[in-house]
Amino acid sequence: MNFRNFMLCFTALALLAFGACKKDAAVTTGGDLTGSWKLISVKVAESTTSKITDNGSTYTTVGYNYYTTVKNAGVVAFSSGSALTGTGLAYSSPDTCKFYATTYQDGVLVGNYDAPFAFNVGPYNALGAYKVVGSDSLFITGGVLGFPGSSTPIMPNGGKYSISGNVLTMTSVIALDTVIQGSGQVKSRGLGIITMQKQ
Repeated sequence: MNFRNFMLCFTALALLAFGACKKDAAVTTGGDLTGSWKLISVKVAESTTSKITDNGSTYTTVGYNYYTTVKNAGVVAFSSGSALTGTGLAYSSPDTCKFYATTYQDGVLVGNYDAPFAFNVGPYNALGAYKVVGSDSLFITGGVLGFPGSSTPIMPNGGKYSISGNVLTMTSVIALDTVIQGSGQVKSRGLGIITMQKQ
């Protein structure tokens, strides 16, 4: 996948998440989360830029990845209060999952590369809490849900959610800035979409 294809995938995800301006009778912005939801998939589109200074030169690496998880399993239960429980959660990277990157030294192209990366998460159980903010936003604490393979660790996070029939879609923006002590920084930006089905 080249950068152009990555941007097309990223734009498509963004439009799916935020760009549906027409009203659809089957889609409820927000809605009642109470009950058990089976994990269907996790989609991530992310770009990462790292800048490191060494011996007077600045090395910049721009990387990106895009994937939809496979071997998804487990259930997330939202209580009528604020408790959130994950049971038997598991997901894996597809066989074709790769990280693509371009490296520059002082602004001059050094090279392009891609490297396969794989992850297998779970199964695991987790407890957390959730809070609905406004009519269509969600804030989650605890390590119940996250974006595997992303630079973003599992931490309190939030995003938009919608319910279409018996399908729950949660969309979060990935934004993380990390300072590498004494030598540089890493910035990660992207989008994560978690899809679940009512049990």
